[in-house]
Amino acid sequence: MIPSTKPPKHLKIRVPHPAAAEPAPDLGPPKIEVRSLNFYYGAVQSLHNINMTLADRSISAFIGPSGCGKSTLLRVMNRMYALYPRQRAEGEVLIGGSDILRPSVDVAELRYRVGMVFQKPTPFPMSVFENVAFGLRLAGGVRGADLKVRVDCRHLGRGQGQVGRRWPQSFGRAAAAAVHCTRRRCATRGSASR
Repeated sequence: MIPSTKPPKHLKIRVPHPAAAEPAPDLGPPKIEVRSLNFYYGAVQSLHNINMTLADRSISAFIGPSGCGKSTLLRVMNRMYALYPRQRAEGEVLIGGSDILRPSVDVAELRYRVGMVFQKPTPFPMSVFENVAFGLRLAGGVRGADLKVRVDCRHLGRGQGQVGRRWPQSFGRAAAAAVHCTRRRCATRGSASR
């Protein structure tokens, strides 16, 4: 016998009437506004006409199935896609009222203001040395010989001969994780030492 999905007749179920929704508070101008955003991996379009606003000092979540474009949208927010060939964004992404997709935007300054923390280590498509030095350069003030002293890649288990080789052909997941952690640690130390 298959059980019924109806409740027994002797039970009374009371469902409260929904209260009228409170009007949304005026949060002022949006901190981030996306207008007609389209994103392409080569000829393949992955984001189609995205429009949204995010209020200042608010928490937002992008929820969806794998491969629906959540990470791609986030990568557009600091133009991380510009590090890779044949990826492009069209439309407008306004942060604090300024369109970050304009060619005249200082991408290093943008990435300093709009940081990313990924679930998996994400090395940039450059050498191990450059990946680790990225945070120090971004924090400012560390150059030349001092930069070489501060970037110590020996803990990656690859030796100095491997430091100039490019990512990702040369290194595995453990090295990617080490570079990711070191890059973040160097950026923190670099900004704290100023």
